[in-house]
Amino acid sequence: MLHPPRADEVAIVVGLVSFFALMVSPLLLEFYRVSYSFDETEIRFRTPWSKNRSLAWSAVTTMKWRPTLKFLDLSDGTTVLHVSPLLTGLDDFARQCVERVPASVREADPEVAAVLALMEAGRGSQLAFAPARPSAMNG
Repeated sequence: MLHPPRADEVAIVVGLVSFFALMVSPLLLEFYRVSYSFDETEIRFRTPWSKNRSLAWSAVTTMKWRPTLKFLDLSDGTTVLHVSPLLTGLDDFARQCVERVPASVREADPEVAAVLALMEAGRGSQLAFAPARPSAMNG
């Protein structure tokens, strides 16, 4: 037989709901407030966590796939942009990378070419969730 909840049970439920709401709020901010754009000259990032940043394509000196965090990093030695495989428009972004970043930079990390190929093929979300290395997923 059901009985009305006791005061201590209500407090526990309210505490759990509040805890999960607090835990989810950074994810919601990340999902709705992180954005990037790019054109022929530069990439621009906006996040709620840090100042707005931009990086000229011609200034990119390092590209690296970070398998633990599942980010593609682009850097000029000072500014680092972390590109999540869950962002939209990655097919165009990958094409711009191939077109505008020198091959020597893209090929320094063997996984970067595979990451860009998967992004260009519209398979970026697989990078975020698959346990395999990007080079093993290409094909």
